[in-house]
Amino acid sequence: MAGRRPQPVSGARKTEPTLLDTACARILHWLKPDQLAKVRSAAALERVGAHSIIAPDDNNLRFLVTGAVRTSYTDQGCRRRLSNFLGPGDMVQNPFFCSPGTSRVFETVADSTMLRVPVDLFAEAILGVSWHSFKESVTATLGTTFSLLALNTRLRGVRAISRLAQVLLDLASKFGVHDSGGTVLTIRVTRTDLSALVGCSRQQLTMLLNELGKRGVISNRSSRMVLDEGRLTTLARLGRVGSVNLANAPLSRCFQIMEYAPVSSRPESSGPPARQD
Repeated sequence: MAGRRPQPVSGARKTEPTLLDTACARILHWLKPDQLAKVRSAAALERVGAHSIIAPDDNNLRFLVTGAVRTSYTDQGCRRRLSNFLGPGDMVQNPFFCSPGTSRVFETVADSTMLRVPVDLFAEAILGVSWHSFKESVTATLGTTFSLLALNTRLRGVRAISRLAQVLLDLASKFGVHDSGGTVLTIRVTRTDLSALVGCSRQQLTMLLNELGKRGVISNRSSRMVLDEGRLTTLARLGRVGSVNLANAPLSRCFQIMEYAPVSSRPESSGPPARQD
């Protein structure tokens, strides 16, 4: 009797972890056990076939468990440009880094599995606050970083006139004072600074500024730059995907569209037929 083994207690059989349990533990390993349990209670696995476009989803966070996702954006010539590859553990369609001003595409390279977590439960489990409060806190803390990344994304693959317009609009949002004559920048920005921000030579920048000045889009008042934000917005939008292919269009075509675009909607296809330069 001394060497008899103890018998296992009835009903104490250990349950095997499910695929969802394994995915949560592996992808969200940085969470505390109680937080992980809350997230696990509402999480789900989503299987997506190869070469599928992942539709936007504002109500859920998606973490890649298996497979790969190609991220790309589309330039003003409707050409797809590769941005990055996402692998297991990466968040797909990060809500803080997806610039609303850029058409971005997320496409699976192979059969993939994603962990889907509701945003409200995610914020509640981690911080005990609503998703809205969480986003506001992150934006307030890292807003400058996000705005720089978003601006950089909007400028990629876009011709110089649209890049310049976007940079001026970004400056206006931070340092602009509105009056009856337009938006006055409260800081002095040198042409060296502008050319560096836009990513063009001083000579090209001077030519573009002169063209904008001739059309009254920008002017100077007491050494301060005054902007017409409405028409700059039209020029900035010409760098996005639309029915007009401006990849090789003459600069005059951009200004034609700018002048004829309605103030309210400013559709990218507005304007008279392009004239030959």
